[in-house]
Parts: sequence; structure tokens; C-alpha cells
Amino acid sequence: MYTLRRTGVKGCIINYDKTSLIEVFGCMNDFDKYNCLITNIECCPADREIYEIMDAEYCWIDGKELLRLLKKEDFQWIWGVFSVFPKAVTLDEVLKYDYPYADGYTGFWKSPISVQHPLAVSEIVAWDGMYILLIAENDESVNTFMKKNIFLLFLLFTAVSLQAQYPLLSKDAEISLLTVSPSEDEVYTVYGHTALRVRDASKKLDTVFNYGIFDFSKPNFIYRFAKGETDYRLAAQYTRDFLIEYEMRGSEVTEQILDIDSAGKARIWEALMINNRPENRVYRYNFFFDNCATRPAAIIEKLAGGKIDYNIPFKQQTFRDLINYCTRNKPWLTFGCDLALGSPTDRIATPHEMMFLPPYLKEAFGTATITGADGSRKELVSSTKTLINGLTDDVKPDTGFFTPLVCCWAFFLVVLAVTFVEWRHKSYFRIVDCILFFTAGIAGIVLFFLSFVSTHPCVCPNWNIIWLQPFDLAAVILFTVKKLRKAAYYYHFINFAALTLMLAGWHFIPQHLNTAFIPLVMSLWLRSGYGVYRKIWNIGYEKY
Repeated sequence: MYTLRRTGVKGCIINYDKTSLIEVFGCMNDFDKYNCLITNIECCPADREIYEIMDAEYCWIDGKELLRLLKKEDFQWIWGVFSVFPKAVTLDEVLKYDYPYADGYTGFWKSPISVQHPLAVSEIVAWDGMYILLIAENDESVNTFMKKNIFLLFLLFTAVSLQAQYPLLSKDAEISLLTVSPSEDEVYTVYGHTALRVRDASKKLDTVFNYGIFDFSKPNFIYRFAKGETDYRLAAQYTRDFLIEYEMRGSEVTEQILDIDSAGKARIWEALMINNRPENRVYRYNFFFDNCATRPAAIIEKLAGGKIDYNIPFKQQTFRDLINYCTRNKPWLTFGCDLALGSPTDRIATPHEMMFLPPYLKEAFGTATITGADGSRKELVSSTKTLINGLTDDVKPDTGFFTPLVCCWAFFLVVLAVTFVEWRHKSYFRIVDCILFFTAGIAGIVLFFLSFVSTHPCVCPNWNIIWLQPFDLAAVILFTVKKLRKAAYYYHFINFAALTLMLAGWHFIPQHLNTAFIPLVMSLWLRSGYGVYRKIWNIGYEKY
């Protein structure tokens, strides 16, 4: 095993906003003679090649190749430990030790300072999206960088407290609310987005705190989302990286600069930094009551240093009205939401509750006032400007001909035609009922899960479970087993009666039901009605 001879270690902390990892690695002479182990990886590359390499538990990479990737895209690192090894050290030797990590290792902050991995000659640590720690066995790398750059703190056999990691804001610092306009790119983008920006030119600080980060690749993501156990997290991003993402998407980004005193800004800044600690940044997402818009609003309301009053001109709307307006250009998404969300969604939302949607939060802030402890009153927003011009909320793309309503009526006509053929020929196409009720049964299980297992709000009770019920799966067995045809008749009779009552009282049901559901309900109603008719007249049972 290769053994490192410790002769002295030196390090420095660099303000991440002032430099890049390329600069740091460039201070190491002949870096191509080293290999690098990257652990505790949390970064935001846009390049697909880099994303696939870094989307792993660890990355073992040649120094020359690492420099190539960093030159290809100077992307943001939130967390990451780069342990540098001579080529003589093999990966097998390296992996005999625990992975180096960033937050919690005290050797970075006490005298004498040290790298974590016993075989590494140096470590470069991306710290919380704001700093870079450069720690080397040889003074040369640190000294080279110090000659070229201004740094915040210098560590030379000196104990340092992490409590000093949050720089104080100057009197000219600004805190603003960023609102991203809805777009049609993805399902989750139709609602818009909200984030908080902290900008302090004198400190060369410009960071966006984004509560809307999630990962589709997480194990069981779909199941956890359906169950209401989706975890979102806060991420601190360079403002330029945040804006580039939405500029590429074609979204408009609006900034509302808040008129808050220095003490209020300091409290909000500290709260955001505490929220962004690894142990705090993950939270349980709730679409209506705890999301990317409600969290920034809550922080500002609590810590701004005064009472915020909203002079909201919103008209009365239900939660369903609010989300259906957002999905108006995606009729199939509206169809799915109307199917999954139950009668609580049809409750009138309070003006404050409407602010769970970013456009409404933006409008509310634009009319809000803040009253200080001395009784003085002023507007909450001092100025508003557009950072990125893009598609506005009024853009309406073509939804096409195959809307849910058209497709569902076409489906009913097919079922009607098949049933008519059966009636004319006094026959029974068993496969039709099997496919139809099997599909309805699967949908019924999903609705049952959402209503009675999921922790999502506003999903229970759901009146759609009358026509999409899990028992339809059991009915398929009744249709396929000849000895159970009497039980199949009773099932058809009960289902026909229930669906008849549902169709007759459609407008009296205390839940908004999408009009596209009507032909689907009628399809099941027709097949159950024909099943009753077939039993009474003994039609088709010789082929049953």
C-alpha cells in the first residue's frame, strides 16, 4: 500500500462566487499526473456527459479528464469532496477507506488541519454552494492560488469555527422574490415557480434559494409521489445558473425587490442559510400547502420585521378552479387532475391559500404593505423588473383535435356499436366486458389508493370511485367463469342501478366532474345494462 508522508498541511477558504474549480485545480502543477476521487457529490451540470459521470455514489477520474470536463462546463457544485492521489495509488487501495465527506469533518477546522483520506495529497471541497476549501500537503498549491486570488479566510494551523461561515450582509444587500412564468414544457412547469434571491454587490454575493428541487431518479419516486411522500429540497444556486435554465425553457422571470430593513434582511439570510444545511434542506412536499411558493412566503412573513397585509384583488375560486386554469392548455392533464382529486378540491380557497401558486403570490406581493413596529407603513415591494423575457401566461398553444372529450365520446360510440351488433345477432362478446371492466378496475384501485392510503390533501372523498371501483376487477372473473354467470348478472344489475343514479344526479354530486367522464360512465352503464338484458332474455348464453 502506498503510504503518505505528512510533512505539513496548509489550506485556505475561497469565496465560491469569486472563482471556479478550474482555477483551483490549475494551481496544482502537472495535475494530469494525479487521479481524483470525487465523493459527496451534489452538483448541477447541464451537459449530459458530465451529468451521467457525476450521477453516482463516487467518481474515480484521471486528472487530465477532470480538467477537460470542468473546462467543458463551469457548472455549479453545491457539495463535493475531490481527493487527489498520485497515480501510484490504486482505486482498490483508495476504497479500503471510508468515502470522504464535506459537512461534519472537523479536520478542516482545527489545528493542525488535515485531509480526510490517509492516502490523498490534497483535498478540494465544494462547501454548500458558497465556498471552496483548498487543503494540500504541499504549500505550493495553496501559495500559488493565494497569489492570484482574494480569499475570505486563511487557515494555517489555525482553528476555525463553522459559525463564521455565513458572511454578514452589507446595508446595500437586496432580497427579492423571483417568479417564473408557467410554461408548457413539463407537467410540473405549468404552475410556474418561485424562489428567493439574495444579492450583495459589495460581498460579490448573488444566490438564489430554490425550494423546488426534486429527483425523478429516486427509488420508488412514482409510488412515493402517489402516496404523498415526495421529498423536495432547498438548493442554493448561482443566480446566473438559475436564470439560464429558465431562459432556455422560454419562461419569463420577474424580480420583486423587497423593501425590508437591514435587520429583516439579516434574519431572512440567516434563516435561508440554516434551511440549506444538509440536515434541514429536505422537506415533505405538499402541492397545496407546502411548496416552492409557500415556503418563501412564510419566511418573509415571519422574519421581514413587520406585519404584512395583502390587499388581494382575487375573485373567489376553488382549488380545482385554480389548478384547472393552470392546466387549461393541457386538457389531458386537466382530465387526470379531475379524476384524481376529490370533493375537498372544490372548496373555496382563501386569498392567502391561493398564494400556493407562484403567479398569485407574485400578484399578492405586488399589492402588499408592511407595517413596522413604530406603526410606519410602506409597500412591501420597492421595485419590479423583468430579468428574462419569455412566454407569458397568456400564450395558448394549440391543444389539438384529440381532446379527452372527443376521445371519450369516440370510445362510447365504439362500445355502442359493438353492443348493437351483439343485440342484432343475439350474441355476447365476452372480451369486450373483460377489457372494459378490467381497465376500470385498475383505475379504481388507483383511486382507492389515492383516497384511502395516500396522505395527499383534497383526494378523499372522491365520487369518481362510484364508476371506477376496484370491484370491477373481481367482476372480470365473474364474466369469464361460466358457473358464475348468475353472480355476473347480479353484479351488472347493481352496477347498472348505481350508474343510472349517478348519471341522473350528475349535477347534484358535490364534486366537479369532468364532462369527458360522462361517455365513459355511459360505456360502463351500457355494458351492465346489456348484461341485465342478456340474462333476462337468455341471449348469447349458449356461447357464454
